[in-house]
Amino acid sequence: MKGVVHRVARWSSVAVIIVAFHLAASNATAQSWTYQSYDQVGSSFAGYITLEEKDGVGILTMTAPRLDLCYQGDLKVTVTKTDATTVITLVPHLNCPEVRFVINNDGTGGRREVKRGEDWVWDRTDRRLTPRK
Repeated sequence: MKGVVHRVARWSSVAVIIVAFHLAASNATAQSWTYQSYDQVGSSFAGYITLEEKDGVGILTMTAPRLDLCYQGDLKVTVTKTDATTVITLVPHLNCPEVRFVINNDGTGGRREVKRGEDWVWDRTDRRLTPRK
């Protein structure tokens, strides 16, 4: 009888671990969009951005050639969603400018904005922010 109880307890532990893994995985969501970056002389580079949200924390990763140091690595962000848009605001670091991405949820694109004083201003550059396939 002890052997049966031990096996049941062991399988119960495995089941708990599996359920915990699935719950953790279900709490994480990721979205990705194409992204056009530009260097100082105006050359453009195709890339993409990926937003991962887990337990209320947002991390943005930018992948493109010649990224400025401000945009390399995992970047902490705040995410605000409405029916029409997803707004991803980078948490400033390294004395970098305040930047946010306003992406249309219908897949028609979006824009990159920089903060000037108290206002958010479109950077007037086509970033091609459309969903990645």
